[in-house]
Amino acid sequence: MQHQRIPFQNTKQFSGIFLDYIAQKTVLEPFYSHFPTVANVIPSMAAREQFPIEVRQLLVSELHKQYASLAAAPTVQIELLAQKNTYTVCTGHQLNLFSGPLFFHYKIQTVIKTCQILQKAYPDCHFIPIYWLASEDHDFEEIKSFHLFGQTYTWESTQKGATGAYHTATIEPILSALGEKAGVFGQAYAQHSTLAEATTAYTHALYGAQGLLVLDANRAAFKAVFANTLALELKEQFSAKALAQSSKELEKAGYEAQVKGREINLFYMSEGVRERIVLEQGRYNVLNTNLSFSETEILEHLKAFPERFSPNVVLRTVYQESILPNLAYCGGPGEIAYWLQFKAVFDALKLPFPILLPRQFALYLSPSIKERWQKLGFEPLAVFEDAKLLKEQLLKNITTNDLSLEEEAKTIEAVLEASREKIEKTDASLLGVLEAEKNKFLKALENLEKRLKKSEEQKHGVSLKQLEQVLAKLFPNGSLQERHNNILNITLNKPSYLKEFYELLEPFEFQFLILWD
Repeated sequence: MQHQRIPFQNTKQFSGIFLDYIAQKTVLEPFYSHFPTVANVIPSMAAREQFPIEVRQLLVSELHKQYASLAAAPTVQIELLAQKNTYTVCTGHQLNLFSGPLFFHYKIQTVIKTCQILQKAYPDCHFIPIYWLASEDHDFEEIKSFHLFGQTYTWESTQKGATGAYHTATIEPILSALGEKAGVFGQAYAQHSTLAEATTAYTHALYGAQGLLVLDANRAAFKAVFANTLALELKEQFSAKALAQSSKELEKAGYEAQVKGREINLFYMSEGVRERIVLEQGRYNVLNTNLSFSETEILEHLKAFPERFSPNVVLRTVYQESILPNLAYCGGPGEIAYWLQFKAVFDALKLPFPILLPRQFALYLSPSIKERWQKLGFEPLAVFEDAKLLKEQLLKNITTNDLSLEEEAKTIEAVLEASREKIEKTDASLLGVLEAEKNKFLKALENLEKRLKKSEEQKHGVSLKQLEQVLAKLFPNGSLQERHNNILNITLNKPSYLKEFYELLEPFEFQFLILWD
């Protein structure tokens, strides 16, 4: 597979805060700990030296339980977590149907490759890639569909609450429609009863051999470890205060805060329910339910049922870093932006803040798309050019006529300007008329040039339509391919894609990959 790396800014697809972070702008330095380099892993490891051994042992125990029903369980990888010189590199994602957009795989492959690089750099340590299963998330609308070969497949379900607990039986119509195309995903949904279990199964099938561990942290034992922080949040609402100050400082630096947060950044969770906890007139109420607690009652409830308390986006990051000996979090532009807001929350708890590692980004031109693109006269690197400029360039490439009236406009302007001296000597008040007439002629030529180009576009409508079709394939709905298309769009025709992609990965280079065969 051929490739080219280009700077992120050349794609015109990324936010200012993300580009400034990559560029290591000093204004952002207060909002993170260490910039992602192989050398900066050393202070990150030092910050994790005191990670509790009892939490390591709990990780081992709970992961063994989680993988008990899967073939070829990663026993060696799990056992390594008990050792003090073992560290993790983590990414997280929602439980999208059929893994959702392509970047799910790019995130996971980035953490796997990062661990491989760190293992070579620090052979006396162990580095475990982790996929944090967002099983507590309740936004079903965001995960219920995926896009394959121009068609959208949607999981119809009326289930409520944390999506990890959703029963997978109702996915059957999609599996039937896809048949053998469903592959490893279909096997996982058919053989496992909940979405969390099925997602763990297909992720393990795809990446387990490369050392990836899937962690479903929606477990009572993990929540018990996090209970002190949950109690502090309920009693003092510490995260909202820290986040407000951090967001203020970030906005002062010229950036928009990505996350607003809540007074209490927790949900209450039970079967079919995940609702916000709000503090109203001294009572802790669970929205859209009849549940209400005094402070004493809710703290007792937390002690008895820690699994019923679920962190939102603000505290999920803290939860993750509380139960993992984690060095770095790998995410996309939006994730990097909101993590930059959260360092103050970590500082309030004196909890080490992970390195923020951007995931790999890529655009793949299939052989058919590449062929069509080249026939139009473009090289792969041109894919990020403005569509209007591409259209103009295409017309230049295929037309035999000069459609520009720029020289004619200069001639007319020169002729009219030649009369300026005579007019000024005779009647200076007519200079305004000169300007008006000049503008009228130039405007007429501009309109004529537009009509010439439009006429030429009509002559070459087929080629222009082909350009539009290729761009629509590369940027479906105007967004990056990786944010829309499912991995099956590529692997059903090119089974070796993920392996070849992995070999090209350079996690610490921070550039965009353009790929083609």
